[in-house]
Amino acid sequence: MKTIVVPVDFSDVTNAMIEKAVEMARAFSCSLTLIHVVEPEPDFVDYTPGPEVMREMVAEDLRQERHRLHELAAQLRATGLDVVGRVRRGPAVDRILEVVEEVKPDLLVMGSHGHGALYDLLVGSVAEHVLRKVTCPVVVVPSRYAERRAGPEEKP
Repeated sequence: MKTIVVPVDFSDVTNAMIEKAVEMARAFSCSLTLIHVVEPEPDFVDYTPGPEVMREMVAEDLRQERHRLHELAAQLRATGLDVVGRVRRGPAVDRILEVVEEVKPDLLVMGSHGHGALYDLLVGSVAEHVLRKVTCPVVVVPSRYAERRAGPEEKP
């Protein structure tokens, strides 16, 4: 095993997912590629505030997200791991599959939020859609695993 890809969305499951990916990277002496997907710009922008203001807001959000991911990658590198961070803009499933195709990892470690059956029926989960199309093995870290590991004192 050489590479593990880890889609990071900075949700409640992120820490548990990163811990699991780091554990596997250390066990197999492989590198991590972190990917964070930023939502695409909206197709329609209302007439107020102006489009320039919206572009500036979107650009600032992208800078903050990029900084957050690169900060996480730097923290992991400081522990001796080989880590690369990538930020992509667009639909999450498409961008994750795109990075998997580029990197050709041996493993994909993803989180699952556990929104519930109604949400999954109406919206679907990113993990589920990726699982349908990805060609490498996948480890899914469920939100309940993250909650169990956090303990009652750390829950919101």
